[in-house]
Amino acid sequence: MKKLRVRARGTAMVPNMEALDAGARRFIGRVFDPTLGPAGGWPASPDITEVPRRAEYLFAVRDGDLWAADEETAQFCGVKFDPSFGGEGEEPAKKSKKDKE
Repeated sequence: MKKLRVRARGTAMVPNMEALDAGARRFIGRVFDPTLGPAGGWPASPDITEVPRRAEYLFAVRDGDLWAADEETAQFCGVKFDPSFGGEGEEPAKKSKKDKE
């Protein structure tokens, strides 16, 4: 079975349905970082994520909650492929005030 190749977009938190079915909390294109606040956070991963061709993920790409990471995924989901991902994730991470010291 072919997979969709996607990246997280903006602040959208698209649940990983396979992990959810197994009772775990995960989000597509995001990684858990326990250092982000008292409960941790889910920043976007710089990596492309492959997911099954499920309706939930297709709708997330169509609705703009995920970026199509390749032309084949974009075509399958019926969206225009944007290789720059709107410029998201292309800039180097900004250092916090604490990191600069």
